[in-house]
Amino acid sequence: MYHFSDIAFASYGGYWRQLRKVCTLELLSTKCVQSFRSEESSLSYSITIRTGFSGRCKQHEAFISILRKLVEAAAGFSIADLFPSIKLLHVISGMGAKFERFHHDLDVMLESIIE
Repeated sequence: MYHFSDIAFASYGGYWRQLRKVCTLELLSTKCVQSFRSEESSLSYSITIRTGFSGRCKQHEAFISILRKLVEAAAGFSIADLFPSIKLLHVISGMGAKFERFHHDLDVMLESIIE
């Protein structure tokens, strides 16, 4: 970051294009990003659970499993996302019911952790 030499603050020109090329080929390649995807998710979930529940809980793996399914479902494409005011699309796509199940499962699990 000294003297505007990093990619975020470098002025546009040959040096910046070279930095962008290196980042694209080495840091942001499909292979590199895919290799860190599962590690990043597992680390995020573990940190969140340990912080929120002050250590490991008995349902740790089940909780992570439900969260993964929830994130995968939310990350997917749904036609209802394009037209959120049309409530019928939420019913037709089945996403509303799926999210309600996730909500219920997480509520039951959190309730048992709190108890």
